[in-house]
Amino acid sequence: MRFVRVAVTRFGPLSEFEPGAGSPLPGLVIVLGPNEAGKSTFHRVLTSLIHGIYPATRDQNPFTPWKGGDIEIGGTIALDSGEEWEVQRRLLSTPRGHLVRGGATDPLDNRSLPCASHVSSAIYSQVYAIGLADLAGVEREPWDAVRDHLIVGMGSDDLRAPREVAEELNARAASLWRPTRKGNSRHRELEAEMKELRSRRDDALKRDRRQREALGRALALDRTLDELRREKVAAAARVERLRTLVPLRVRLERLDRMEAPLGPIEGLRELPRDPAARLRELHDRAEAERRRAEEREAMDGRLREAGQPLFDALPADDEELATFGQRVAAVPLTLLDERIAGLEDETGRIRALEERLEELSGRAPQPPEAIPKIGFLLGALALGILTAALALRDPIFGIAGGVFLIVSTALIARALELRARRVGLREAHEAEVRNLQSRLPSAQRARDEREKGVRELLEPLSLSTSARELQGRRLVSDLERLAGLFRERSERGRPREVRAEAELQAFLAALRRAGGSADADGAERVAARIIEMEKVDRAREELEGDAGEIEVLRDKIQEAERDGEVWVEVPERLAGAEAEVEEIDSRMQRARDEQTAFRRDAAHDAKDETVDLVDSHIEEVREQMRTAERERDRLFVLARLLERAEATFRETHQPELLRRAERHLARITGGRYARILTGRGDDPNALHLHANHLPHPTPVESPLSTGTREQVYLALRLAIVDHLDEGKETLPLLLDEILVNWDPERRQRVLDLLVELSRSRQIFLFTCHPHLAGEVARAGGRVIELPAP
Repeated sequence: MRFVRVAVTRFGPLSEFEPGAGSPLPGLVIVLGPNEAGKSTFHRVLTSLIHGIYPATRDQNPFTPWKGGDIEIGGTIALDSGEEWEVQRRLLSTPRGHLVRGGATDPLDNRSLPCASHVSSAIYSQVYAIGLADLAGVEREPWDAVRDHLIVGMGSDDLRAPREVAEELNARAASLWRPTRKGNSRHRELEAEMKELRSRRDDALKRDRRQREALGRALALDRTLDELRREKVAAAARVERLRTLVPLRVRLERLDRMEAPLGPIEGLRELPRDPAARLRELHDRAEAERRRAEEREAMDGRLREAGQPLFDALPADDEELATFGQRVAAVPLTLLDERIAGLEDETGRIRALEERLEELSGRAPQPPEAIPKIGFLLGALALGILTAALALRDPIFGIAGGVFLIVSTALIARALELRARRVGLREAHEAEVRNLQSRLPSAQRARDEREKGVRELLEPLSLSTSARELQGRRLVSDLERLAGLFRERSERGRPREVRAEAELQAFLAALRRAGGSADADGAERVAARIIEMEKVDRAREELEGDAGEIEVLRDKIQEAERDGEVWVEVPERLAGAEAEVEEIDSRMQRARDEQTAFRRDAAHDAKDETVDLVDSHIEEVREQMRTAERERDRLFVLARLLERAEATFRETHQPELLRRAERHLARITGGRYARILTGRGDDPNALHLHANHLPHPTPVESPLSTGTREQVYLALRLAIVDHLDEGKETLPLLLDEILVNWDPERRQRVLDLLVELSRSRQIFLFTCHPHLAGEVARAGGRVIELPAP
């Protein structure tokens, strides 16, 4: 596959970047840009289009768009077969993606492209996406790690070499169980643990007997404590009675003495604390109400001005004007507004019915069709054939007659269905017309009723001719304003004076009920009684705050007296009851101390292991011993299988990979290095180079130059991608600054090799060196320039 077009809407620093929009991208593409121009970002765009956007959360993804918004990329790819796919990916709260192929759109989510499923994301990032850091990092690894990582593990970080796993499995198997009994093992440790557990079980049995005896004695002390608690409750009740009821009884008697001379207080509670001040206030209010009457004349002028648009003239007499205001106030404006709104609704409903009738009159359904005669003819023919079949006993005639009968029945049934459908449509049309025609008179009557209701509400007002022409709710608004002015006039007039005078007379009556009079001296006498009443109330509140409700306190005192309480020699009796409580407390404390000691002994034994717990440990160790034996056998078999599988894989694939790598290396170095060997020297897994100018095979490490080592591992990776893509879709190569340590001749050779490989595999070469981009462009590649940051 290859990228025909790449569209970067938003991705890190890149936005609205679309290489390949003018003409399709070729097999060899050079991405040129200075530092921080977005080469690494575009590199990640290509891998994300193939294998998805990772990290898959917006908050953790380092390529969240710098200018805001969501990550959004897309592109067009061409498969080796020539088919073209459209890919779109976005990262919202979760990744989204879809794939368009063959005119159909399939959900892709964050999965890899189907054509790249043979190479995982980890393999692609480490083998196909080659950077300078990848080549430089290999030189610090021994050949064994290179073989396991690149050839056996195929470049995946989450896989380990079979050789290492097999060695670890053998070590773990030996650590679990050694049949020869030599050395230490998990099985030997479990046997020693079993012996110790049996000894601990004997100790647990002894502790269990001691614990049961201590708990039995503690339970007996529980019963003793219950009896002492009951005795203490009775003694404490006697102490409480003598300690609390005696002073409360004294305070209750004092409260009764304070209430006796006060007399009836019901009238006092109706009055304020300062009756004289309240009396002066009511006199002032009555005077103020009289002054407001003077303002009524000004209000009359505003009323006449507001009533001019509605009436020919308002009454001149004060009484008649007040009566007229009552008629205006009596009009239910809310009901009038509802009836006007209902009248408008009914008028609109009649208009809608008339429009629907007019629409139906111009659109009548077609009449039903007649049943086709061909159906009856075929039916008659079928009956004749069936009759002949019965007479001749010929099955062929019977089958033919059945076929004609089925066809005839189907034609007649279809015709009847169409006829019934058209009849139904016509009947529905006529029914709807009748329904509308029947509803129209009732709607007109409803409109007339609504109009009559509006006239009835306005009848008492005798509106002027101009007021009758007012439409809808404007009339309601004007009437509401006029009614408000009448209310304000009424509130400023006589009703307020009557209320103030009534309040004054009611207060004077309350003063007389409380034993006072209308003058200041009488109010002062009432004030003195109110002060005494407040003292009684405070005393009552204090007593209720300490003792609860007064009546409940009286009941307690009476109950104590019925039990024989005479309220004499209280101190001596109180001292005796308190001494009894203290003696009971002392006995209870001694019992608690003994109980605590027994429970402490039982708890101390309970902290250690119980018999059941030790038995469960013994059974667990037995199961672990059986598990260790089974696990040792399983690990041993797995180690043998891995060793055999690794040998088979290496024999099948490694030689072919080395041959491919040798061809690429010879091409790059101009034949100077053409052999890659393994198993030389002291290290049988070491990687060596062999050449005519070398006295012996040389390890791929220092003192070989950095460029030469990078060329060896580039050749190995090119061989690996050929092996991975064999028989599958060829995936693009992404090469990032891999030629900076190479001399011009070898750089030119590898460019020639890349041009040749780009005929079958698309290659992207990333660089910040314009001269290198020029060399690649002259070799046949296209340059994509990224803008300076």
